[in-house]
Amino acid sequence: MLIMVTGGLGTGKTRFALSMATRLAREGIYISAPGRLAAGASAGGCELPPSYHRISVDHEMPLPNVLEHLNLESNIFRADRRIVIVDSITGWLSDEFGSEPLEQAERRRLEVKAERLSDKLLSYQGMLLVITNEISSMLHPSAEEALYGRLISRLNMEMAERADRVFQLTAGLAVELKERSLRY
Repeated sequence: MLIMVTGGLGTGKTRFALSMATRLAREGIYISAPGRLAAGASAGGCELPPSYHRISVDHEMPLPNVLEHLNLESNIFRADRRIVIVDSITGWLSDEFGSEPLEQAERRRLEVKAERLSDKLLSYQGMLLVITNEISSMLHPSAEEALYGRLISRLNMEMAERADRVFQLTAGLAVELKERSLRY
């Protein structure tokens, strides 16, 4: 089961996701990938339940590798009792960008990393709750900002299309989008 939670910065996505996760599963793994967008953030200011474990990802332990390891090592008999929460793919992707302008090879490397993450998220066997952000449009984005926007938008659309449930948060209020979506 794939659940996606999206919204703007500071809308309560993590609090909502943890509340939902504790209703769905007795135990969980909270993967923290805060990136530069939420430097110092800690589970959205929420306490993790005692039966939930935290894993922080970084360049030495990248998010796609952690997901692949969890998927390969998961006990199928416990899969219905455990949920994995990824907080957040936007934080992870922002952390992959450096502060310097990117050369063409670096741009392609980031596209490949985003594709790999999408593959690992969509192939996960078990309950997975993915937190992401809605990206605002900018009038004159730099080349890096435009690439970031394209990559996160692509990831968000792939997640939303394949997710069993999609929620959007605004001012702490959640709306389930998947059941209300229109096909075009």
